[in-house]
Amino acid sequence: MLSARRSRCLSDSSFCGSRRRARQKASKAFRKWSELSASARVRYLMKFGQKLHDNAKSVSEIVTREQGKVTGDADGEVFRSLEILEHAYGMPSLQMGEMLENVAQNMNTYSLRQPLGVVAGIVPFNFPVMMPMWMVPLAIATGNCFILKPSEKVPGAMMRIMEIAVESGIPDGVLSVIHGAKPTVDFICDHPKIRSISFVGGNQA
Repeated sequence: MLSARRSRCLSDSSFCGSRRRARQKASKAFRKWSELSASARVRYLMKFGQKLHDNAKSVSEIVTREQGKVTGDADGEVFRSLEILEHAYGMPSLQMGEMLENVAQNMNTYSLRQPLGVVAGIVPFNFPVMMPMWMVPLAIATGNCFILKPSEKVPGAMMRIMEIAVESGIPDGVLSVIHGAKPTVDFICDHPKIRSISFVGGNQA
């Protein structure tokens, strides 16, 4: 990773472990994570949110160093990410299904909202925190396990947020990060066990 300001190397994220291993860990974690109650999953998110709030400034500083945003914009991006996390705290109500009796004679109808399994997100460089955090809290609050492919140009801030998630107690495999360019995107898009993808980016990606 290069400093946007001085074009000097900040850190090396070339090694992140196996893409296959990340997917396997996510599939294994899904079995237990999806069986937790919605309120139990939200308690994990609340601890994550509090720890991210406590470390917000250090995350925004990484955004400034790595992506080049002015301090106010970087702070705002992290703040908006916290707002999305806080929205996910309402998942026990947001995820409720619906039922209608007597939709026709002797017939009822109902809907259930259930987790899909392992899901993934692919995000660009221009909002290195806010765009992934549109995806992460809602995906895991609903019982999915999430694999993130951040921009290979600016992965540092989300790597720090993933560390914060681990420090706050999010179970192993519920959140994973894999790095890379087109081969990593192809892996995500082609793997049959990755059930859904959220993507923000250009045609070339």
